[in-house]
Amino acid sequence: DVALGLGASVVSGVELRPRQAGDLPTAHGWFERRTKKIVVITGETSRAQQFKTLVHEIAHALLHGGEDHHDRPEMEVEAESVAFVVSSVLGLETGGYSFPYVASWANEKNAQMMILQSGQRIVKATNKILDALFAAFETEEHDVRVAA
Repeated sequence: DVALGLGASVVSGVELRPRQAGDLPTAHGWFERRTKKIVVITGETSRAQQFKTLVHEIAHALLHGGEDHHDRPEMEVEAESVAFVVSSVLGLETGGYSFPYVASWANEKNAQMMILQSGQRIVKATNKILDALFAAFETEEHDVRVAA
């Protein structure tokens, strides 16, 4: 399945590539709702940051891929919160990027309150991504044992 076993109904493909002419200069990646495709820019940030960006965009696909009625700041706070938690569970430190990012999107709103209001959505998306990751790891581990 595409995107860590989440299925083509959520994400149709993931493209890891260098920045091209016409790309937003500040975006590290994006989810195209119409095509359900994720793009992650490579070569400008660490692999850990690229992974976190991929998780951020998968969170957008899960939480905002359909007819979503949340405003952009709420969507960005939710997606980055999911990416931060997934990364933290896997031992990747992304707070140096994630905290200012969430604060910038929260703007005049209280970031902590925004996260609390979206807490169940954040936890649900986080668990779905972690379940898919751990299932993929178990399958790979099992395949290695069977092949040995």
